[in-house]
Amino acid sequence: MLKIEPTIMERLITERDFHGRIKLFKEEIGINIFTCNGLPAIIEYSLNKIYSSKGNVNMNQLAAETGYSTRYLRKQFDAHVGMPPKLFSQIVRFQNSLHMLLNKQAFTVWDVINENGYFDQSHLINEFKKFGYLTPTEFIDAVSKKFSNPI
Repeated sequence: MLKIEPTIMERLITERDFHGRIKLFKEEIGINIFTCNGLPAIIEYSLNKIYSSKGNVNMNQLAAETGYSTRYLRKQFDAHVGMPPKLFSQIVRFQNSLHMLLNKQAFTVWDVINENGYFDQSHLINEFKKFGYLTPTEFIDAVSKKFSNPI
């Protein structure tokens, strides 16, 4: 029988906790980002700050903490990570939201909104559509169907 390996996205979604997802990300995707010999301290600090805050970091605050302007921080992030820090933060926040919604503890949408710094339900829905192309409910239903009816 042919065994289908789970995709990196499926592995990230089903990881038990946020720190496990960070470890998986570093192993599978982030290795090029985090092992670069010439990685400036500003980028290392920023990546760690974004991960430790679960993506809830204000770029002005991050710039003030590093002592650099937001423009310089954005340029350095683009050069070394390949995307602006704001987008990277949104992706980290989205990953954390996914984990909460798919967690067996059955977090509600309101828990996800409060825990992850969304302004309201529409903010959460817009971000889910941006990264997952579905609303949170549609995404959970699609994932539930996939895992309940394996091919």
